[in-house]
Amino acid sequence: MNTQDIRERYRRVIEANAPHEHARKWRVGRFERGLRLAREIESRIGSLRGRRVLDVGAAHGGDICAMYAHGAHCVGADMFDHDYDQLARAMNEGVNDVHGESNNPQDGSLRFARFNALSHWPVQSQSFDVVISLGVLEIVEDLDLFFAEMARVLAPGGLAVVYTGTAFRMVRRDALYKLPFISLLPVRLRRLVAERVFNRSYRFPVSNHTFYSASKISRHAGKHGLRVSPQKYASSVLMRRISAWPLGPKVQNLVKHLAFDFVVVTPK
Repeated sequence: MNTQDIRERYRRVIEANAPHEHARKWRVGRFERGLRLAREIESRIGSLRGRRVLDVGAAHGGDICAMYAHGAHCVGADMFDHDYDQLARAMNEGVNDVHGESNNPQDGSLRFARFNALSHWPVQSQSFDVVISLGVLEIVEDLDLFFAEMARVLAPGGLAVVYTGTAFRMVRRDALYKLPFISLLPVRLRRLVAERVFNRSYRFPVSNHTFYSASKISRHAGKHGLRVSPQKYASSVLMRRISAWPLGPKVQNLVKHLAFDFVVVTPK
């Protein structure tokens, strides 16, 4: 299958579940984000074809389906079942066998698993070349355990991509409570204001970690032999504009640190 075929299969599964328009656009948009991230990953480690990719917190599967479109052997994992049987059937029909194994050794494979990323991962050590985890850190209370598990499952030479919204990145609209400016507050106070004053809620328990920059991620990941590099997309218009400023490279590094698009995590 080509990328367009996989995109259409994914879109049909999402639309078959008849979400409201905002949810549909968000879920379909995760596939496009995944394609963008796949290109970023390939610029660092080469082709994803034949690589083993784990998505921790896969949600509706858009990002991991995009990795599959690049020929990777993919596992999407989440604590909830987001119609994964239906999605796997749609993706594997006419391509892979019933276990998600490719009939063509040049093709990738796709399957889904259920586990809680907030505790120990039931995943073999050094079993994945790439781990992605997007929009999960905000509910992870034990960051040391999370990054210990990430370090354990990454194969030698592997790479992880992590994302969570920083306070400055979300200042116009908090990703959890959909309110302006409250992202700048420490999480305990942000939760109090959102829930008590504005009667907003979030479906998962929010951790007590406030991410003002990439520093907290670096601190916890570093305890487990991981190096953290905050990044903006290569196509970022903002970064291109800043490059022409006086002290442009220094400003670019500051923007990456405070408002990264994603964080690359590698073994030291």
